[in-house]
Amino acid sequence: MSYKLLLPILLMGNLCFAQHQFELKDASKNYDVKINVENCENNECSGKATIELFDKKTSKKFQTLSSDDLNFYLNEDQKPTANIIQLYNEQSPLIFDDFNFDGTEDVAIRNGNESGYGGPSYDVYVFNITKKQLVPSEELTQLAHENLGMFNTDSERKRLITY
Repeated sequence: MSYKLLLPILLMGNLCFAQHQFELKDASKNYDVKINVENCENNECSGKATIELFDKKTSKKFQTLSSDDLNFYLNEDQKPTANIIQLYNEQSPLIFDDFNFDGTEDVAIRNGNESGYGGPSYDVYVFNITKKQLVPSEELTQLAHENLGMFNTDSERKRLITY
């Protein structure tokens, strides 16, 4: 085969890898969400993904975040869930909450199965009021990688609960 024919085939090959897109309108108080993930088979999706957050008030794109290994199952409506943290059961790909108790909504994004016993692990982003964007939190991400999945928040007592 000629190199002149091979190059267009290789370039087009990247376009053939289907991205699967999901929209979540009720996952967050502040944002509508679009998830683009690399692979979906049966009821499970995984692989590289982008998470686009849109401001609910203006409908403008607020921020795009990513995961090298987003992993989730689809519910009966063929959509991903959000904000479910069940030890030894379902843990959603996106968790919206105020993780640092500063009064603003933060987000945790599933990134593989690197927590205890191969459980789900999360990258945690907290809202930075100065930068007006979500920024990675090394300490909270470490908590969500070194324990059994995502931690829970107790907003009344301002505590994080890990297992």
